[in-house]
Amino acid sequence: RLTPAMCTWTIVLLACHLGKEWKRALAYMDFMIASGLRPNAIHYTALITTCYKSWKPMAGLQVFTDMRQAGHAPDVVAWNAVIGGFAKTGQVEMAYRLLQQMQVEGIEPDLITWNYIVAVSAKTGNWRQAWDFMEDMRLMGVSPNVETYNGLLKGFFRPGFWQEAWETFEAMQASGIAPDVTSYTALMGACVKANQWQQALGVFE
Repeated sequence: RLTPAMCTWTIVLLACHLGKEWKRALAYMDFMIASGLRPNAIHYTALITTCYKSWKPMAGLQVFTDMRQAGHAPDVVAWNAVIGGFAKTGQVEMAYRLLQQMQVEGIEPDLITWNYIVAVSAKTGNWRQAWDFMEDMRLMGVSPNVETYNGLLKGFFRPGFWQEAWETFEAMQASGIAPDVTSYTALMGACVKANQWQQALGVFE
């Protein structure tokens, strides 16, 4: 029987990533190590991302820990994958903790990092915190984009905070960022949930 080469394992893990086959990916990584091959940072990051895509943040965190124990220093992509997993599942405290740890270790958050943090803050009702994070990212030289504002708008949509949604929408436009379909949909949704149907129709028209 032929023994898979390192590049073969890379392709196999990529296939698992595309198919969101996180359990398979973990098993393949174990088999790879058992066969005497040493996974590199790319393999670990791909596996963390697969766990994130599969809504399995704790599994991703374990891989992240294994990556560090294997002597690989996580880069911003790996940090984003593990933070994104907890942000996606609404585990705000863990996302915050990882952000702090990331900064302590000297890795600067990028736009993707901040978008995850702003979105999970708004999603869990921490709107003021989300605004504060937007200010933090600006101070660090990272400009919010349409995804940043959409993360905040979607947070206002769920409880029907239409006035806050309007203020965010206007701030977005004032900063020179063009709203997209998600922006308008979230704003309309917030208005409808608050029974502000005229405002919602005004957005639509």
